[in-house]
Amino acid sequence: MNTMKIQNILFRRKSLVFIITSLIIIILHWLGVVRPIENLLIKAASPLQRIAYGSVATINRLEFFKKFNFDLLAKNQELENNYKKLLSENLSLKKQIDELKTATNQIDYYEKKNYTFELASIIGKDTLSDSTYFILDRGSRQGIKIGQPIMAEEGMIIGKIIEVQDEISKAIILLDSNSKTAATFKGKERTLGIINGDHGLGMKMELIPQDENIANNDIVITSGTEEYIPYGFIIGSVTKVNKEANNFFQTAFVQPLISYNTIRIVTILKTY
Repeated sequence: MNTMKIQNILFRRKSLVFIITSLIIIILHWLGVVRPIENLLIKAASPLQRIAYGSVATINRLEFFKKFNFDLLAKNQELENNYKKLLSENLSLKKQIDELKTATNQIDYYEKKNYTFELASIIGKDTLSDSTYFILDRGSRQGIKIGQPIMAEEGMIIGKIIEVQDEISKAIILLDSNSKTAATFKGKERTLGIINGDHGLGMKMELIPQDENIANNDIVITSGTEEYIPYGFIIGSVTKVNKEANNFFQTAFVQPLISYNTIRIVTILKTY
C-alpha cells in the first residue's frame, strides 16, 4: 500500500470521527446533558467577550466624537463668519448714523445763521503733491467757487476751496504749509496775523504785532477780511508763543480743536 492511499484512509477516518463527535455533541446539547459544561465555558469566556465588546464600543464612540467634533468645528466657523458679517454691518450702520447726525447738526447750525451752504462728502485726498487736499463730491454745478470755506462741526473752519470742476472740488486744509488764512483772536475785531500750516502737524499764526498780549489756550478765529469767509469761525487754540526781542512781530503756534483725520462730512459756505 503506497503513501497516498494511507493518507486518504487516515483523512476519511478523521472526517468520520469529527462527524460522529459533532453529532454526539449536538445530541447531548439537545438533551441538555452538556449544558453545565457550556455554562462554565461561557462564564470562562465572558471577560474576553467584555473586552472585545468594550473595544468595539470604544471605537464606535471615537468615531462618533470625531464626527461630532468636525460638526462642531464647522458650526463654530459658520458662527464666526456670521459674527464678522454682523459686526461689519453694525460698523457700517454706525458710520451712517454718525454721518447723518453730523450732517443734521451742521444743517441746523448754518440754517440758524442764515448761511447759504452745501453739504459735501470727502471722497478722497490728493497724495500726489507736497500739499494736502480734500477732494469733495460737490462742484460748480452746485454753486461751489474758489475761496469758499469748508467747515466741520459747528463754526470750525478746516480749509477752503482752491479748485473747482463740474461735480467735484478740491480744498486745501489749514494744516498745509501752502494754506494762508487771515486770522485774529477771539474778542479782537481786526486782523492780527496770517495762519499757515506747520508741515501738517499744526498751524502757526505769523505777523502778529509785538505789542499784542497772547497766552496759551487763546482761541484763534477768522478775521472776516476774505471774500467768502465770515468773521469768527474757530481755527484752533494757542499752544505756544514765540516772542523775540528786537522783532516787530511774534508767532503763535496753534492746534485745531478737532481731528482732521476723522472728518467725513463738511459744509461748504457759499454766501453769508
